[in-house]
Amino acid sequence: MFDYEDIIDALQQGDAVLFIGPRLLVSEDGQPLERALYKALDAHNTDHDLIRTFYEDDGFFLLKEESYRRRLVRQIKAFYQEEHTAASATMRKLARIPFPLIVSLNPDDLLPRAFESEGLPYHKDYYYLKHPFQDYVQGTRERPLLYGMLGDLEKRESLVLTHKDLFNYLESIFAGKSMAPELRTQIQDARTFIFLGLPFEKWYM
Repeated sequence: MFDYEDIIDALQQGDAVLFIGPRLLVSEDGQPLERALYKALDAHNTDHDLIRTFYEDDGFFLLKEESYRRRLVRQIKAFYQEEHTAASATMRKLARIPFPLIVSLNPDDLLPRAFESEGLPYHKDYYYLKHPFQDYVQGTRERPLLYGMLGDLEKRESLVLTHKDLFNYLESIFAGKSMAPELRTQIQDARTFIFLGLPFEKWYM
């Protein structure tokens, strides 16, 4: 039996962490929002201008040229700037739950926009491959930290979009780079972890 009281207690104590992944969100027709993104990008087109190969099982791209990353990220941003009513409603509900730390593995900005829509304060940080971490701001129930584990949509080079990005990302994690030690401590000290929409069958998860 699922113990909701334990989650409520952890939220009240401020030691719960929420992880959200791509399968949490759906489009208006009920399909996963990530699948709608791939369709909008025409990612499976073998004659695509930018994409040489798309690996849907992993959600990674092989670009024809590395210089095409800017254009691909611009198209991804354009997709998420469209109205996604169902996904936005889900994010607004999450924003009203007082998690001190929410870790997102989604390549979008829907969560901070949900906080802004609800008029709720937050601090945003993200993992930037092999870049020094920023000064850490502790997340609290009153002003949570929204952490982009796979980068930030506004910093295209930070996003993990290709297998090369993934291997560089894993190397950076194992070397202890790019993530503030205070953040690692906050995660390690948390008593309750909630995972929503994470595809655990993917080996790197």
